[in-house]
Amino acid sequence: MNRTKSSSVAGMFYPINKDELLDVLKSFDMKNKKDYAIESRAIIVPHAGYFYSGQLASMGFQYLSKKVKNIFIIAPSHHVALENPVLTGYEKWQTPLGEISINQDINEELVEKFGCSYLDEAYEKEHAIEVQVPFIQFGYSEEVKIVPILANFYSIKKLAQIIKNYYSDEANAFVISSDLSHYLNEKEAQKIDSVTADMIETMGVGNMN
Repeated sequence: MNRTKSSSVAGMFYPINKDELLDVLKSFDMKNKKDYAIESRAIIVPHAGYFYSGQLASMGFQYLSKKVKNIFIIAPSHHVALENPVLTGYEKWQTPLGEISINQDINEELVEKFGCSYLDEAYEKEHAIEVQVPFIQFGYSEEVKIVPILANFYSIKKLAQIIKNYYSDEANAFVISSDLSHYLNEKEAQKIDSVTADMIETMGVGNMN
């Protein structure tokens, strides 16, 4: 019997009506200006409501490879304190756009090889994973599967190991769902985000070893 994770934040973080949600996603896509002729298998995108950061998230998704079969969504847990990365036992995730499958084979590997565990409780009210799902449903075929992972600061080394292991397979891509800064004015936010981007690009923090 299939277990499906129903939407938790539809109608709050993004439209609950299918047609309205599609219109919003199409509008974001039409406004995107592909400034770089690149294709990536890893992006960092915000997880606020679409009204606030949907356009920026869409700008990131336009560069995510369309050739992949699995998309890992890695996000912080906002409601449950975690010591290690946790997965969901649900087999599918539902949004107003329909259902998308969760890769159970990769989930089992994450448990066996990386010590991850299942904790559906952490996913019940969580928005940081869910707001990314409609972007994936909009931009990819039904064959693409997701691998949701919730974690926190203490899981950085383990997350690095997971990404390093699965990034070697070109069938896999990664969506890092993260608000880089909160409650800052524009000047301060741009300064801190610029420093953060530089640290990521130069591997100045959290190396992959």
